[in-house]
Amino acid sequence: MTRVQEGKNHGRGIAATSSNGDYLDFLTDFRNNSHTFVLVVSTVFGIIIGPYVIGIFDPAGWKDFDLVTLEFTRIVIAVQVMAAGVSLPR
Repeated sequence: MTRVQEGKNHGRGIAATSSNGDYLDFLTDFRNNSHTFVLVVSTVFGIIIGPYVIGIFDPAGWKDFDLVTLEFTRIVIAVQVMAAGVSLPR
């Protein structure tokens, strides 16, 4: 049976692994205890798919901009009102 020799690199690997675990624990606690993480991710995602980076979502290029915006706003408000109604206590 061969025994692994402990050296400088072995200690560095353990330190890197433990620091990575600490970082993941910090991210999990941060995400669970604040909504800032969701806000940042949502904002970055919106910027990426927006008209200035990829251009997938470009509301200014829509032909009937006002009509589309009005209908989209109605849908969003309906979903928000329904979600608020469901979360109310009896």
